[in-house]
Amino acid sequence: MWRQWYTSSKLKQSLSEGGLKLVINVRSNMKTRAISAWRKVMMLSKRFIIETVNGQLKNICQLEH
Repeated sequence: MWRQWYTSSKLKQSLSEGGLKLVINVRSNMKTRAISAWRKVMMLSKRFIIETVNGQLKNICQLEH
């Protein structure tokens, strides 16, 4: 399940004009929404890339969480 993310409409509009999508500030009283299998695959592939980059930065730069 996917939660509807809350942002001000003004902020969301200005970011979408710049080609960005803001995903923060989860509200607990919002209904969950199902996502398509394709969108889920796309999000998981992006997460994989992010996790890989973070892992490489930790190893190369000797960073600790």
